[in-house]
Amino acid sequence: KEVSSPNQQLIRDLKAEIVTKPKTEDTTPETVKETVPEKIIPKEKPDEIKFVYDADLIARMIVTEAFDYDFSNPESKALAEAEMLAMANVVVNRANMETGFSVGKGKTRIEKLIRSGDFKGVTEFEDRFNNPQKEYKEKYQLAFNIARNLLAGRLEDNTNGALYFNQDPKSKGFKHGKHYFYVEPYDSK
Repeated sequence: KEVSSPNQQLIRDLKAEIVTKPKTEDTTPETVKETVPEKIIPKEKPDEIKFVYDADLIARMIVTEAFDYDFSNPESKALAEAEMLAMANVVVNRANMETGFSVGKGKTRIEKLIRSGDFKGVTEFEDRFNNPQKEYKEKYQLAFNIARNLLAGRLEDNTNGALYFNQDPKSKGFKHGKHYFYVEPYDSK
């Protein structure tokens, strides 16, 4: 019997969810085009490496940006999950925009956005970003699962389309955990 990793199982599950053309049309193997729901990034069918790579990068960014909650407390863990999902949504919302944001070097649109310098934790806490499981294993695993499920289209946007986040209440955005999430830039002065 073949042994598979949890990520390989996730990809098989995702492939099973992919919608194909209705049977009324020509469904010969050459003409069937598999599609995924519109909100999934990347837009084309995700291959395992690219999909896991993007989820990992989003999780690493979250480890540097999200508050360090006590995961043994259910209320605290719920706040952490909402905040992490919101942060992941900001990245996906920016990726869906395709223009208007600075980008850094990278293999995927997600990586270019994360390495742009816009997410201060990525540059200020470089060791945490590069080695998230060293001291933040539980936080990283939770963030990775959230990012993976968001990219798979299993989670909804809890930010109402936010493109930015910070800890400044003047932003008048939606509050999740210790951060505010908002669509339009604002004058912080």
